Amino acid sequence: MGGVPLEHHNDDLNAILIDLVQTNTLNASLKCAGIMIQEIAKCNRLRTDQPQQACFKVLKDPEITSMLIETDFLSNPRREQTLKSEQFQNNLATAIAAAVTRFFAAMPLPAASEAQVRKSAAPEANKKRPSPRLHTVAKGESLASIAGKYGTTVPRVRALNGLSEKSKIQVGMKLKVVREE
Repeated sequence: MGGVPLEHHNDDLNAILIDLVQTNTLNASLKCAGIMIQEIAKCNRLRTDQPQQACFKVLKDPEITSMLIETDFLSNPRREQTLKSEQFQNNLATAIAAAVTRFFAAMPLPAASEAQVRKSAAPEANKKRPSPRLHTVAKGESLASIAGKYGTTVPRVRALNGLSEKSKIQVGMKLKVVREE
C-alpha cells in the first residue's frame, strides 16, 4: 500500500509504516497547498491565506501529494463571470503551474532517485540488458517490495508483466523481474 514494502508479517509494524507514509504525504500536500495559495493570491482574492483540510477520499491517498483548489463561488454572478473569463482562466492556470513547479523544485530527490539519475546519465552504448527472471509472489509481498528486492522500480515490473495501475498481484503469481545493476 502506498509504495510501502509490507513484507513484514507484523501488523503493528505495517500499520506504523503506513501511518508514516500518510503523515509524510499529508505534510507534502500542506506544503504544496501553501505554495499554491501564494501563487493564486497573485491573480485571485482569497478567503484565507492558510491551507484548509477536509476528509475527501482523494485527499487521503497515502501515495499522492494532493489538494483541492476552490477557485471561487458560482453563487455570486459577478464572480461567475470572472471564472468564465479566458484571461482569468489563463492567469489561474499559470499560477497553478508556477506553484507545482516551485513545490517540486524545493523537494530534494530521494537517495535512490539521485542514484538513478546518475545511472541514467552514464553511457549505455556497450551495456547489455540483463535478462528477466521469474519471481513467484509470496504472501505479504507487494509490487514495491518485489521491485525493491531486485533493485528496480514498480513501473518497470508493471511494464515487464503488462500490468496496469489497477492490476492486483496474487500469491503464487509468476512475475518477470530484472535485477538492475
